[in-house]
Amino acid sequence: MKNIQRLYTQSTLAARCKVSLQTIKNWCMWAGLTPPKKATYFSCDELEALADFYIAYKFLRVQQNAYIDCVLGMGGLKKYIASVRRMSLRQFVTEFLTAEEKAHFLVQILVDKLEEEIEDDEFNFSGTAA
Repeated sequence: MKNIQRLYTQSTLAARCKVSLQTIKNWCMWAGLTPPKKATYFSCDELEALADFYIAYKFLRVQQNAYIDCVLGMGGLKKYIASVRRMSLRQFVTEFLTAEEKAHFLVQILVDKLEEEIEDDEFNFSGTAA
């Protein structure tokens, strides 16, 4: 089962990421998200947005308070990496992140999403070839 298909509250996400609850709240604020209220869950889109923020903040060294203007202002993480690093997001994740870094929960969400996109592309390509 993919990580994103499970339900996460702020506290379960904090435990899974091995950070404090306040860190999760801060990440949400800097990513432009409203953290879910007590005893409610993150949506899949919110988890993906948090994963994008984590990649930009941790590995691309985007300042926390500049994320919304820099990354989201450019149209998202894929466009930001294409502009700044001149490579695809998939290339960046596979070539520059170590196995240990890829094992982090939020990075794993992004890796799962990229793998899903590859599968969708292959399915769409095979469907049009017939």
